[in-house]
Amino acid sequence: MEAPRWEEIVEIVRARKGANDLLLDTMNEVRERYNGDFVVPWFDDVDRPEMPPVTPALVTEVVDWHAQRAGSYVPMIYCPAKSADTLGNGPGSRWYGEVRRRILAATWHQSKFELKMRRSFRHLAGYGQAVIVVRKDFTNDSVCMDVKDPLSTYPDLQAAESYAAHENCAFISGRSLASLRAQYPWANLPQFDMSERDSGIWDVLEWVDRDHWVFGVLGPRRPEQYPEEYQRYNTEFYRYRHGMGVCPVVTPSRVTLDRIASKLSHVTQTTDLMAKMQTLQVIAAEKAIFPDKYGIVADGMHPEVLTETGQFEDGRTGIVNWVRGVESLGEMHSQPNPVGQQTIDRLERNIRVTNQLGAIRGGESAGALRTGRGIDSMLAASVDPVIEEMQQTFQSYLVDVHKFVFECYKSYWPDKKMTMFTGWVGNADRVEFVPEKHIEITDNVVSYPIAGATVGEVNIYLGQLVQSRQMSQRTARTYHPWIHDPDGEEEAIRMEAMEQSLMESILIRVQEGQFPLELLLMMQKRIVKGMTVTDSLTEATKEFEELQAAQAEEQQMAQQEQMMMQQQMGGQPEFSDLAAQGGGQGPPITQGANEDQVRMQQLVSALNSARSQTSAA
Repeated sequence: MEAPRWEEIVEIVRARKGANDLLLDTMNEVRERYNGDFVVPWFDDVDRPEMPPVTPALVTEVVDWHAQRAGSYVPMIYCPAKSADTLGNGPGSRWYGEVRRRILAATWHQSKFELKMRRSFRHLAGYGQAVIVVRKDFTNDSVCMDVKDPLSTYPDLQAAESYAAHENCAFISGRSLASLRAQYPWANLPQFDMSERDSGIWDVLEWVDRDHWVFGVLGPRRPEQYPEEYQRYNTEFYRYRHGMGVCPVVTPSRVTLDRIASKLSHVTQTTDLMAKMQTLQVIAAEKAIFPDKYGIVADGMHPEVLTETGQFEDGRTGIVNWVRGVESLGEMHSQPNPVGQQTIDRLERNIRVTNQLGAIRGGESAGALRTGRGIDSMLAASVDPVIEEMQQTFQSYLVDVHKFVFECYKSYWPDKKMTMFTGWVGNADRVEFVPEKHIEITDNVVSYPIAGATVGEVNIYLGQLVQSRQMSQRTARTYHPWIHDPDGEEEAIRMEAMEQSLMESILIRVQEGQFPLELLLMMQKRIVKGMTVTDSLTEATKEFEELQAAQAEEQQMAQQEQMMMQQQMGGQPEFSDLAAQGGGQGPPITQGANEDQVRMQQLVSALNSARSQTSAA
């Protein structure tokens, strides 16, 4: 597939920008209120008061509340075997499927995608759309999963009910003209004497389709600052083939009736009205504290304020206002209208009800809740429908993202042996793979165990299912968001149980006098250094037997020396000594293993047998 010419790409992107003006304007309104950059609407003929925002950041709270709960834990990832009948660790086996799962985990870890997911959830909650792209990381020579800003993303136009893959997509980012000239000196970008023009922001265009990636400059972001011949200036930097055969971009969107829309699009007007009402209330309160003053001029007199400035000074300064030609002075007292505050409270309640934002989120106690347990239960509903829908939306699109990851590895490094770290806590192993060999298929499953529930509730639900024997422990470990390697965790639990049982057996034998205390001390030295109970027992037993053999050899040599001394002195050894050495002629016979050695050999043999059975299982 041939990529379109640069001129065609520019025309397509400009047409998409014009078609998305309404959607982008709505997204910008949400962004301004989320960041607190919005200015309170005011009357045209009245001076705007200088004051900070005086209303709660409800838009920020709504976006963060839903995004934080939806991104509180990562979903479960599963890669099936190519053939269900294939056993062992060869091609088509379940182990190759596990290798592919570890490849995805390593890519998540290297891309810091767990953190990027939280940003993507904020895009979905605030804008109604998120953007995820898979590309080659030229710095680390690996695959990177990125999150793009929906405000600067222009995918091919599709119907709202269509969930087909994109054919192409464009991204626009801002760079200064000076930095672009330094990075792309061959592009012959224009140069201006005025520093303001040279440091102005220019739009950089990034185009991706099924086979190509194209980069170039689209023109100045503010054309009116430049001469007419540069207002629509654009040029291509470079392009290359990525070879994945798909456009590696997905745009998860909020489920609506007929178009992409943010849930906050109609709330912004309510927050604006609320901010305006709150500002009026603050001004009315200031008027009540510092009322307007007036004076009644005496007949035939000219009023005059006898101060250094000639103006009526504020009472907070401590200056006495002397006046002349005034019959009397007075103050116009007024109180803020209580209807204004009631209106503000009603507007805030409408916003919270519309966005399922409970008062507890802001630290307020609802109803008669007094205990921490009751507040926790009220704060975290069993299954939040909004969070459930957000997580289910992402788990559907992440399947395609993972397929893009596999295709990217096979496209750039088909025969290269790669080694990556999975990022799983407690797992020190690295995954080694050859993309063309191990990535046999790109099928995968992404699933949240209980969509809409918090990680604490998932832990409780899985425990209840295991306790009621409706779910196996292995399945529960597979679904648990805190357990990344269920097989490794199962093996660790099994070894922990065996070592605990072995240690209890050893301690019982020590108390009964059937286990030498010296051997226990040898084990303790090895356990302190980080050795397992099983390995420490094996090595300590070997050392103990060697020590006993050395002591027996020393005793035998001492007896031989004693016999030689007796022979030199003309004495004869006793009959019992000869019997103990196996006779009067020839070399002495070595004594057999004592009772402690026999028991140790039996214990080690039983331990090795159990370990071999576990490895075979």
